[in-house]
Formats: sequence, structure tokens, C-alpha cells
Amino acid sequence: MRTSLQAAIGIIMVFMLVGSIGLLLGGMLGSSENSPAETPTEGVETTTQPATATPSMTATSSPTVTPDLASTEQNLSTDHIESLIKSNINDHPDSVTTLSTDTTTAVKLDNLSKNHSNTMSQSATVSHDVGYGNSETRYRNADLYERCQFKEQKYIANAKRNRLESIDRLNLNEYRGETAEITEQNVADTIVDSWFNSFTYRDRLRYENAEHLGVGVSISEDGQVYATATVC
Repeated sequence: MRTSLQAAIGIIMVFMLVGSIGLLLGGMLGSSENSPAETPTEGVETTTQPATATPSMTATSSPTVTPDLASTEQNLSTDHIESLIKSNINDHPDSVTTLSTDTTTAVKLDNLSKNHSNTMSQSATVSHDVGYGNSETRYRNADLYERCQFKEQKYIANAKRNRLESIDRLNLNEYRGETAEITEQNVADTIVDSWFNSFTYRDRLRYENAEHLGVGVSISEDGQVYATATVC
């Protein structure tokens, strides 16, 4: 009787143990199915779209270019105009002597004349004195005042009262030809004719005892031609 009871208890315990194991396994399986899968963090390439750069609208100003009529359009040469003016003065019917244009003194006169024409162009003024001294001052600064004195009839001609200097201005567009050569010749002819048509300047270009001639030409941005002629 005792043996039968013990056997029955053993069987019950086996069933209970099997049931417990089943419940435990079921809970573990259910937990595994409901858990989210982990996202791998290694061995996976990720592509990052680069940000599109917005172009910067930076305003850039073009460099200011000062127009030089001596080197644009017809490629005018102020050197050539100066040479033509010298030839026209020496060849003019009213000239009384041939002035040297290639001596050391003439070269100094060229520089003196060129500088004054440039100054007149920059100030847009035709004058023997544009705020930097008159003709006498320029001759003295160039060490030409004592050198450039000569007797004329009853007086001594020198740089006082601008008596050795001629100046002029003309509008380039009024005398522009079809080519650079024609334009340069037109400018030179007009300037020299203007001087010889002036009682003041004609006398300054016709000194019998003058020996040297210098000429300087400058062309402004607005097409004005400034010319200076000096003698010694």
C-alpha cells in the first residue's frame, strides 16, 4: 500500500516537472520572437549626400581703365605729332631760321614742353601758369634760364613773361582723319598754323638768334590735344 502511494506521488511530480519545463521554454521562445533585431553598427557602408554649396554672389568690380587716345582707336603717336610740329615750324614759309631739334639743349626743351603739356591736360587748362609756376620758373628749374638768352634787335630775349614759349589746345575729334597718319598730320598742321596766325606766338617762333626747339604734346581722356613749343 505504501509502495503504491509512493509510486503515485512520483508520477505526479514527474508531470509537474514536465509542465514547469514547458512553461519555461514557451516564455523564452515568446520573448525571443518579440524582441526587435539589433541594428548592425559595423561592416555597413553608409552614404552621406554632400550638402549642395550655394554659390556666393560676390560682386566684382572691373578695374578702371583710363582711356588713352594716344594708344586707342587709331593708335595715335604723340611722339610723331611732336616730330611733325617741329618739321612744320622749320618748314613754315614765315620761319626765318632752322631750329635744331636733336641737341642736348633741344632734348631738355622737349622735356620741359612735354611736362607742361601734361600739366595742362591734367588741369584741362591752357595757360603758361596752371598753378606750378610760369615759363620762367620752368626754364630755371631745367637749368636753361641763363643758357637761353639771346639778343633780338633792341632787347634781350629770355624766358621772362613767357616770351620763349608757345601753347595751344585743339579738339582731336574735329581733325580726326581716316588713318592715324592723317590724323597726326592734321593735328600738327592745325597747331602750327594757329601759332603762326597769332602775332604773339609767331614772334616767339621767329627769333633770328634762337637756335634750339623743343615740343611736347599730350592728349587728354576727352580728346583734347595740348601742345607746348619752347625755344632757346
